[in-house]
Amino acid sequence: MESERNIVYLHGHIHEDPIEVISSPAPGSSGFAKATIVSISAPKIEDGFNEVTVFLTDANEIYLVRVAKFRPNSSNAVGNYSDQEVTYIPMGMNPAELLSSATRKLWQIVREMKRVNWHELNERPEISGMPEADIEESLMRLFCARMVRIDQLGRSKTKWSIEAMADVN
Repeated sequence: MESERNIVYLHGHIHEDPIEVISSPAPGSSGFAKATIVSISAPKIEDGFNEVTVFLTDANEIYLVRVAKFRPNSSNAVGNYSDQEVTYIPMGMNPAELLSSATRKLWQIVREMKRVNWHELNERPEISGMPEADIEESLMRLFCARMVRIDQLGRSKTKWSIEAMADVN
C-alpha cells in the first residue's frame, strides 16, 4: 500500500477462489483510493480457472480488473465466456486520470441521453467510425470514474444499458 500503486496479486495456494480488494483512501479524494490491491485466488484445477484481464491507462496504471470465472457445469464442461460469472473491479483512480478525449466525447453523448443502450450509442453520428473496442474502453473508464452505471455489465455488450451518474469535475 505504501507504494501508492494499484496491484493485482494472483495466487492459487489456498485452492479456493475468493477475490479480495484492499484499498486505502487518498486524503481529500472523495472516496478514490491512493492504492488498491486485488488478490485473486485460483480454484483447484478440476474446479475450473479464472481469466484475468487488466485495463491500463496511457501511463500503464491499472484502472480496472475483469475476472471471468470459468467453472465446469453439471456435465463437467466449461462453457463459453457468455456462460461464466464475470466480475469488474474498479481500482479507484482519480477520474481526471481516466478521461481521454475519446472518453470525454462519449461522456457528452451519454450525459445528453441520460440512459442509452449499446446499439443506440453505436448509432450516434458523433462516434461513427470509432472502433467498438474504443467505445468499450471509454465506457469502462467512465464506469471506473463513477460517471456511468452499466446494467448487465459482465454480459454481452449488446445487453448493456448505460446511465449517466455524475458530471465531470
